[in-house]
Amino acid sequence: MKIIAVLLIVSVLFVSGCTTTQTGSMNDQTTEDPTMKPSTGDSMEKSGDSMEPKDNVIEIFMDSFVVFEDGPKPQFSVKDITVNKGDTVRLHINATSGTHDFKLDEFSVFSDTPTGEVTVVEFTADKAGEFIYYCNQPGHRANGHWGTLTVLDDVMMVDDLSLANNYYRYDPAAFDEARDAGKVIFLDFHANWCPTCKAEKPEIVAAFNELNYDDIVGFEVHYNDDETQSFDTDITRQYQVAYQHTKVILDSNGDVVTKDLQAYKKQDVIDKIEAARS
Repeated sequence: MKIIAVLLIVSVLFVSGCTTTQTGSMNDQTTEDPTMKPSTGDSMEKSGDSMEPKDNVIEIFMDSFVVFEDGPKPQFSVKDITVNKGDTVRLHINATSGTHDFKLDEFSVFSDTPTGEVTVVEFTADKAGEFIYYCNQPGHRANGHWGTLTVLDDVMMVDDLSLANNYYRYDPAAFDEARDAGKVIFLDFHANWCPTCKAEKPEIVAAFNELNYDDIVGFEVHYNDDETQSFDTDITRQYQVAYQHTKVILDSNGDVVTKDLQAYKKQDVIDKIEAARS
């Protein structure tokens, strides 16, 4: 009987231990832009206080459909995609109406996209440049059923692009001076391992080079990368930023008027800054 009792106790402890381990391994999930989700490259794994990026897999979610405006007009819901050279691109294409397919000549990509199904298309963006993806059904491309894939060269991004007119690497003293002077301040929380951040940088640079105002200033704040300094961490906490490629804009009173995770193009930066100045 003693042996049986011991075996029962060991069994209970074993089951209890398994249950505790399984519960403790659950991770919280963070939801971002539903159309573009870096499933690995734009995510981080925690190990103590250190954080390391995974390999880059960019997931794009889009619909393929027909709208009726002066006749049928087939469309993709996502018209512009920007990734870095070497990224794995995984497209989730939901054909909601009509007969469609997906074609990207330069990467030898073609797939039928049956209506009512989500078709997954995956390829490696192994060459830089701008490329047109489109539906190969008769007349569809001519009627607007296409979009642009931009593949950026990482070497060009890191080595050749500097900060722009009124756009600087974050410095606490310069930030305080700009805020005290009543300037509109644009903050980009940038991680150098993040594909979305690297895709946005030339857009932000181009926007600041086009804007010619003395009452605006922008700063690139490093977020959880190998260039992050203590002062970067301080302002990240100050504005409660919890994710890379967050943009924060302050108006002339120092109040936050924009806090946004969406990927920005040049015109988005210009429009947001113009709105903050008004």
